[in-house]
Amino acid sequence: MLCYDCTNRSTFSNVTNWLTNIENQASPSVVLCLIATKSDVPDFAVRNEDGENLAKNHNMLFFSTSSLLGTNIKEAFAEIAKEVMKRLKIISSTAEEPPTRRITIKNNE
Repeated sequence: MLCYDCTNRSTFSNVTNWLTNIENQASPSVVLCLIATKSDVPDFAVRNEDGENLAKNHNMLFFSTSSLLGTNIKEAFAEIAKEVMKRLKIISSTAEEPPTRRITIKNNE
């Protein structure tokens, strides 16, 4: 979860640096979500469209949130959890089964 303050452009600019670190060090199956905070404040320094475009270009979820009003907080966490579960299901279903061997025990009567 990468968060930026939509009233402070420099916090949005930092997201690309954080993304570079994540892309270089994290598993390709990591769930990324970009969160714009303080959506209740009328003076945006970063437009929602900018956040949405960045998220889309990096295959991230995107939510514009307000902690003050409780806007999209639960929705963001719920969507992240759904995506994590979906990816875990895909990973476990594509994992190779360990090789098995059949053993036959003969009775020497």
